Amino acid sequence: MKKIKRNHKKRSIIYKVLFIIIILSIFYSFTYSVKAGQNDSELVKNYTGHYVYVNFNNQDHGYNVIRYTMNNKTVYCIELGTDITSYTYNSTDDLQSSGLTEEQIKYIKLLSYYGYDYKDHNKNIKYYMATQELIWSYLNKNITFKWIESKTEPNNILNIETEKQDILNLIESHLKTPLIPENIKVKVGNSITIEDSNNVINNYYIEENKHLNTKIIDNNLIITPNNKHVGIVPIVIKEKEEYQDKSTLYYYDNSQKMISAGTIEPNAISSNVTIEGATIYFQKYDKDNNSNQRSGEAILYDAEYKVYDEYNNNIGLMVTNSSGLSTISGIPFGK
Repeated sequence: MKKIKRNHKKRSIIYKVLFIIIILSIFYSFTYSVKAGQNDSELVKNYTGHYVYVNFNNQDHGYNVIRYTMNNKTVYCIELGTDITSYTYNSTDDLQSSGLTEEQIKYIKLLSYYGYDYKDHNKNIKYYMATQELIWSYLNKNITFKWIESKTEPNNILNIETEKQDILNLIESHLKTPLIPENIKVKVGNSITIEDSNNVINNYYIEENKHLNTKIIDNNLIITPNNKHVGIVPIVIKEKEEYQDKSTLYYYDNSQKMISAGTIEPNAISSNVTIEGATIYFQKYDKDNNSNQRSGEAILYDAEYKVYDEYNNNIGLMVTNSSGLSTISGIPFGK
């Protein structure tokens, strides 16, 4: 009887341990998949002193122009007409939970990427206004904006068309890729300069260039073999990235949803570069007449010569023809 009780007690402990393991596994799995921080972001309002009238649903709505930030990141409102009811927000890099379509998310990420925090745009608050207007206009139809210096100066209009067009031009350039040939040939000892007719290569950097010295200057890709290798080698150029973090969605109950700028999928272009080796021409002469015309019993053809580089590596074999001529091609630059 005692043995039966001990076995029952042992099984009970095992079941409890298994139950705890299952609960912990579910908890950690849920935590990982959500990719969200609960109440981890504090909304900060940075008043600019400017004012904007937005007309939608056939009504004018006036707002103070405020540059919002979350955790020191500039954020943009994505729900026109929704109030901000909280200063504490949750965050997630799962932008699908915003309720926007995949296409909308992709374009808004581009607008925010090239918006206020792109390079030196943050020196001009108009870039924040322009980014916010472009986002709202993209997500809503029949909407107009009137930006003014301040509520007390309604006739002092702020024109942000230049900033809007600048952002749109940057997006247009992003959607283009450099026009670089898929196959490029260059001889050892030479360089080749390739001009990008799309005029966007200056936004790229060299990610892979084995056996090549490469650089991007202005609108040109310059390729120079390092002279120690012949054959086909790859070159990869990749678009520069402005941000290190992912785009983040900020949300809380019925409060306005906001999004911050982050990384976007960079374009990458690859080409094959054929490094063509040098060619050596070798002429065997008859020593008696110092020409390629044989005299007497001299034989000029089928003479074999092994060719070595300065490091004593055998790089090929030359065999003379009937005129005593032989060539060897595809050799690297050197002695």
